[in-house]
Amino acid sequence: MVEVESPQIETIEKLTREETKEKLLECYENIIKVLKHYLDMNEDYYSLISIWIIGTYFHKDFNSYPYLYFNA
Repeated sequence: MVEVESPQIETIEKLTREETKEKLLECYENIIKVLKHYLDMNEDYYSLISIWIIGTYFHKDFNSYPYLYFNA
């Protein structure tokens, strides 16, 4: 049986390294600051949108990636 490398596994391994976690946390917090500066919305949405924004950087490593639908 031939073993195939999965890009998702490589991405998960990169994201679980300690130095990467620290950078992602800093990025996450900075995105929330920017969102709070420009948007006024439910507090829970800031985390959701921040995580979604970070995830878009890795979207090619997923089989699919969701859209966020805003209805005002």
